[in-house]
Amino acid sequence: MRTRISLLFAVPALALASSGYTQYCWTEGTRRLEVNVRGTVEFSDDDRDVKNLTPGGYFQVEENRLLVFTGRRYEITADSSGRLSRAYFDHGHATPLDNQGQAWLMGVMPEVIRRTGLGAGPRIQRILRQSGVAGVLSEISRIQDDSSKRIYLEELIRRGNLNAEQLDSTMLQARKIGSDEEKSQVLIDLAPYFLKDNLRETLFQDPPVGGQVGGPHRL
Repeated sequence: MRTRISLLFAVPALALASSGYTQYCWTEGTRRLEVNVRGTVEFSDDDRDVKNLTPGGYFQVEENRLLVFTGRRYEITADSSGRLSRAYFDHGHATPLDNQGQAWLMGVMPEVIRRTGLGAGPRIQRILRQSGVAGVLSEISRIQDDSSKRIYLEELIRRGNLNAEQLDSTMLQARKIGSDEEKSQVLIDLAPYFLKDNLRETLFQDPPVGGQVGGPHRL
């Protein structure tokens, strides 16, 4: 199992491969955001909640403000049949999900989805149905995390049935990945699907003035 973590301030990640459990953490200033997942997760169409979880699965998102002792937590568990149970905590106390809690989820869930890459496959399928390849590329442009951006690019190419022009646009997004390792992984993972000479050229080159694809570019 590969564990992905994107941090602005180093916080350890915990991964228990035997249980399929993964933890993601980010700390920015006094804000700490933590996500814990077990199993496969699919998000709702409005990106505000979890739609499906693997039977026996678990999803938790928690946001805290250090030094001011405030925090919210949202937990979802799936029983052996996949039926979901939800719990919301404000300042450590279980409480009904009120308007403030819903507003918090509306802001934090899209951030979690984009930062982790969780549920990328079903989400891309939904965006493809609603807005086509252009809609998926627009969403990818909003993703800052290199690992998550790579996941979305790979899923798009596998699911999008792209024509040559769309493939070029997709690879232009791939060139915006800052990590050489993640950028290279795009090629490695896509090799079985796209054994085309121009794939590597498109990914590792800069367009000249005018926007046309040019010669090779050294990373």
